[in-house]
Amino acid sequence: MLATDTVLGGRYRLGPIIGRGGGADVFRADDLKTMRQVAVKVLRAATADDLRRFALEAETLSRLDHPAIVRMCDQGEHEGVPYLVLDLIDGEPLSAVLLRGSLPEADVAHIGAVLADALAHAHAFGVVHRDVKPGNVLFDCDGRVHLTDFGIARLTDVTAITATGSVIGTAAYLSPEQVTGDGAGPHSDIYALGLVLLETLTGERAFAGSPSEAALARLHRSPEIPHTATGSFAALLGAMTASDPAMRPTAAGVAESLSLGASDAPVDPTAVLPVASDVTAAVPVYAAATPAPSAPAPFDGGRLRAPLIIAAVLALLLLLSSAFGDGGGLDVPATAATSTTTATTAPPTTAAPQTVPPTTAKDKKKPSDQGHGGD
Repeated sequence: MLATDTVLGGRYRLGPIIGRGGGADVFRADDLKTMRQVAVKVLRAATADDLRRFALEAETLSRLDHPAIVRMCDQGEHEGVPYLVLDLIDGEPLSAVLLRGSLPEADVAHIGAVLADALAHAHAFGVVHRDVKPGNVLFDCDGRVHLTDFGIARLTDVTAITATGSVIGTAAYLSPEQVTGDGAGPHSDIYALGLVLLETLTGERAFAGSPSEAALARLHRSPEIPHTATGSFAALLGAMTASDPAMRPTAAGVAESLSLGASDAPVDPTAVLPVASDVTAAVPVYAAATPAPSAPAPFDGGRLRAPLIIAAVLALLLLLSSAFGDGGGLDVPATAATSTTTATTAPPTTAAPQTVPPTTAKDKKKPSDQGHGGD
């Protein structure tokens, strides 16, 4: 590992490590030419696949130019060790914010709109992120949102490095098609973003447990949508996390819908709400039965009335059923019932992208793994 005060390329003097992942370290560094601070990502592992992925990350970032995507400024090698120079985002990751609690819905909508717009830009250039998670979402000191770590991103016009049928990503945020080994596309980023927004809204991961449990749970159920979410936002979250990739909206559609209900002001990561620990009622997710349009209905902030209507209809049906007895022939659809589940509080995962099935050890928070994408 390179030591502090090492100067790379005669220009970048390394400072402390601010991020660490499975294959790379991220240093705060001084650019001796421009006299500003930058982030330098240095490859720690040295296998052929590691080198190829690092080179692919550099190629990926060179294609992208979006204000919410952490920009690559330079790249090079030091004594055979490759490195990338990135804009330094002075702030904290969303995963650290979520340790303090959830965020108000207007802020969640703002975060979602910015990230969806960044993903739409990436998708337009043939880039699939494949690891959208709270640890890869950064807030700068002004509250602006940034998406980082394209270390396992995939270019649709480049031969995949990952072996066919294998899974790469962070278990808690994988899409169902990634878990089954069917590969990741733009729709997979939308599913992961939906889970991130749900976690930001509730302060809890949608799929808790060990990496294996979290990855497999989504094959058996859809994530619970909190009853506190307003109607159009709840419907959009349901569509984003639909099990069928074809039923999810596009990144551009998500950005357009969320921008209408988002807060205009930068996010204040300190204005968190307490993490919920009581029983949370969830509304049904209708996206599994109805294909989602490419651009969901605008996020208008109206309250979801469906649960109240469903409850009233169920009460009427049960009353009529009781009046007619067993011969009444009234069948109450089980899918119409509003479910109630107990929320399990678990800290957001910051584990490096991993192959599934992983170990059964419980996820643990590693703040040092967060930041500018040390994975």
